[in-house]
Amino acid sequence: MYQDKKPMMISGLAVSHYSNKDHSFYLDEAEEIINKIYSKIPNHYPRIKGVNYIDFDNIRNYPSNVGNDNFRVSTEPKISQIYSDAIKGNDYLDSVKEAKERISYQWIKMRTPIYIYNNDLYILEDTLMYDWEIDVTRDIREHEVILGGERYYNLDQLVSVLGYKYTINKNILRIY
Repeated sequence: MYQDKKPMMISGLAVSHYSNKDHSFYLDEAEEIINKIYSKIPNHYPRIKGVNYIDFDNIRNYPSNVGNDNFRVSTEPKISQIYSDAIKGNDYLDSVKEAKERISYQWIKMRTPIYIYNNDLYILEDTLMYDWEIDVTRDIREHEVILGGERYYNLDQLVSVLGYKYTINKNILRIY
């Protein structure tokens, strides 16, 4: 169906281990699915050369309780170990080196919740810490505001402190 010499990639894999629909953990089911996927790829799908696991908590990052599942492997120790064990061995790399070092910028379209409060844009602290992996230090902390019991940061002040830029184009928010 596809050219047999082209590599393929799974660009968005995520396995839920907790649901807030019934407030239950599904660790055994998650273990079974993760092991099944990663054990079958090398033998059944040899053209798959990369897997991008989405370490995302859909419950915390979507407003109005739209998200019902937690897909994070990094917050549940048992799932972290299951995932680590699944990718051990010669079939998966534990690190990747770039051929040459370079600094480049690229627009990334993200489904990051951005909130408008008093005509300013704000971003949730969890998004900074877990999705962007930004250490919320004192420099950033002074720009926080508490909304509905959660910490948010003014986007204009935040990008200034971090040295980022963003542009708004109608319904698209781009940050780099």
